[in-house]
Amino acid sequence: MISYLERLKELDIILTNPTELDGSNVFLRVDLNGPTSEEGRLLGHYKIMVYGLSLPAYDGTTSLTLVATHQGKGKPKDLIDYAKYLSRYAGIEVGYIYELEWLIKKLQGVHLLPNMRAYSFEKASTYERMRDPWLRKIADTAEIYVNDALAVSHRKDATVTTLPLFSREVYAGTNLAHELGLLESIKRTCMEHEGVLLLIVGGVKKDKIDYARKILERYPTVNVFLTGKQALDYEAHGYPWRELHEFERYRQVHLPVDEVTVNGETVDIGEETINYIADLADSSDVIVIAGAPGVFERGYNNTLELLKQLPPDRTLIAGGHTSDLLYRNKELMDELANKGLSVLTAGGAALQFLADEKLPGLEALIFQKSFH
Repeated sequence: MISYLERLKELDIILTNPTELDGSNVFLRVDLNGPTSEEGRLLGHYKIMVYGLSLPAYDGTTSLTLVATHQGKGKPKDLIDYAKYLSRYAGIEVGYIYELEWLIKKLQGVHLLPNMRAYSFEKASTYERMRDPWLRKIADTAEIYVNDALAVSHRKDATVTTLPLFSREVYAGTNLAHELGLLESIKRTCMEHEGVLLLIVGGVKKDKIDYARKILERYPTVNVFLTGKQALDYEAHGYPWRELHEFERYRQVHLPVDEVTVNGETVDIGEETINYIADLADSSDVIVIAGAPGVFERGYNNTLELLKQLPPDRTLIAGGHTSDLLYRNKELMDELANKGLSVLTAGGAALQFLADEKLPGLEALIFQKSFH
């Protein structure tokens, strides 16, 4: 089993207190990516709240902190509204840098950069990244790199895997370390002590179904419940599950028994499906929700009814956009916290880690620290 947390501790990479960075210029990689409306308005504030609360520790400690994120849907370059939201949660002024041309070492305070996905270097080849002037300019401006987003550490984006190699020092932030610790605890419970895992997979990202299958193959006792697009793909193609039939683990793959549809489109799970999942949860030790089963951006929130029916005294993890849904229903979030709920910013990265796959963002930190 990969224990990234132990390796990060051995190399003294975990940043327990930003005061250690006194007077430095810092590049802080976070993940504010969230669901948006058709007009581009951000609908999820959970991640912004998490990172906003962490920013005061950098303000006044570092000379300059450059906060970087991506926003996938629509890939808007301008994230000035995100800076305003961060300021609100942080209680400090978070500036906004409209163009990378504005980067100079004399800047001070905390500033949010434009959407990293708006720049070609973020998804460029290794050769192109090494020659990109903007990536070099970021590295020249901020000599210390901090990755505080487990949620992006499964990606090979330039600001996740290449920029650390240009930096004088690298660290993993406290939020990343916290989420990593929770996921490693789940791994131990389910793989070493044969605890029963219930994995509920929603959302539309294609790689989720691949990781779900790997988890199904590797964990001793697991039930995988596919919802929404994941269920439709399974029913239509059986991919990538065909070979599971050879050893009958496909019996541990579960699909909705009823759904809410609008004009032929599946938008949520139905009441019978909620009861079905709740029954599976009763016999589970660990419950992981990776993606809300309903299209909550459009108001379909049966995920909340499901969460209300989950049994207490279980390890319950909700990640990805499910965190945004919960944050909009704080009373339920507080109620579930008393039942043992842990909310993660990581969704796809959590699945990739549970599938025992390597996380490129963490590999980059370890490589840079080991050889520099």
